[in-house]
Amino acid sequence: MGKQSLIYAFVARSTVVLAEYTEFTGNFTTIASQYLGKLPASNNKSTYNCDGHTFNYLVEDGFTYCVVAVESVGQQIPIAFLVRVKDDFSKRYAGGKAATAAPSSLNREFRSKLKEHMQYCVDHPEEINKLAKVQAQVSEVKNLMMENTEKVFDRGEKIELLVDKIENLSSQVLSASLTNAAKELEAEINEGGNAPNQDAAVPWIGLRKRFLAPVRKQGARRTCVFEASMVTTETHYKVNYNAKSPPEEFNYCLSLSDFKVYTSHTGKVLGANGSGGSLENCMEVLKEVGVRGVDMASEKKSEERFKIHAYRKFRRKDIHEVMLLLDQGKALAASFPISDNWKSMNGVGVYEFQEERALPHLHRKGKFRGHSVMIVGYFPDSLEEDLAALKSKDDIEEQAQLLLKLAEVVLAFQNSYGELWGELGGFGSIKAKSIGCYYLPIVCVGAA
Repeated sequence: MGKQSLIYAFVARSTVVLAEYTEFTGNFTTIASQYLGKLPASNNKSTYNCDGHTFNYLVEDGFTYCVVAVESVGQQIPIAFLVRVKDDFSKRYAGGKAATAAPSSLNREFRSKLKEHMQYCVDHPEEINKLAKVQAQVSEVKNLMMENTEKVFDRGEKIELLVDKIENLSSQVLSASLTNAAKELEAEINEGGNAPNQDAAVPWIGLRKRFLAPVRKQGARRTCVFEASMVTTETHYKVNYNAKSPPEEFNYCLSLSDFKVYTSHTGKVLGANGSGGSLENCMEVLKEVGVRGVDMASEKKSEERFKIHAYRKFRRKDIHEVMLLLDQGKALAASFPISDNWKSMNGVGVYEFQEERALPHLHRKGKFRGHSVMIVGYFPDSLEEDLAALKSKDDIEEQAQLLLKLAEVVLAFQNSYGELWGELGGFGSIKAKSIGCYYLPIVCVGAA
């Protein structure tokens, strides 16, 4: 996509433009302002065509977000840009500063953000289009749910048609995408490759493979919490280094042996902690002590010590915030209990913890064994169990409740069992409701 695909953007309060950005000259700024006065006051999206360009507007809560695009770009890229800008602007000025700001007074603060979001959307059209496709499919499912709930007295065939429709959507979004990715990986290996293409498209919404730390192989060692902590930290460093100007490569591999300070620093024996405790203690080690990193790209294998600045913890109920972080390209370390269906699946299908089949903890009587991974993205759930339950229910209220559950989430993760584990070469999928807690490491650019 060419540099001129998105050419002008602004944020306005009513007809007052607060911040704007463009690298080009022309009468498009005048035309965009003229359309601004014709927009409905209520929340809406509008698009106008003029002289080979589209003028796209998003109105929400009294503010208008606009982007002018070359007509050949289509709708998805401009709309995705507007949503990103709206989210950023709303968070940044939630305190009310924008409500009284003078014309152009936010240029100094927000002009660079308009440029940044514009560049991202221009540089990542495939990811934008993929996200829009998934969102459209999820919206279609939700619309079908609402339509069916409103017509509860005329269910019969409508319930069956709804079930069939959702089954088709879930198959397209999850099962087919995983299968296609698996076939691509298999073909690549057959051609002589040893690892997946780091720039290849992935079936999840979130980080692309080129930003992920290499897949680790723990073997028979019970070091998954160390592996998950380190690859998540490495991944954040890789993303931060790439964001430098000019971009840099982060080629360091963090040292597993440095986690020997775990017991002395935390006062806990690995595996003797409560749910998520081992992973949280690893975050503490990375924050307070840090670990050595070996530069794998240098001949001398030079070393530096790396730490995290802080970390944030999320619970199961915070899944929507977790998804927002994944949308922003942030990886999280996560822990979950395992049942005997975990190892037998070998990455094939979606893992869901089954308490009646839980594996007993090796050190803590009455507790379950756990595992830690790096969460890298998400996609809609396949929903088979809820669909089966829906077909068997006769009560309208029970059906409505089940319909509202059909928006469950499946997360993509990178495992530490080596590149040959799972359909995607070290990657797999898990139901979000099976995960107990998440940890987001916050890093400073450069070594500690």
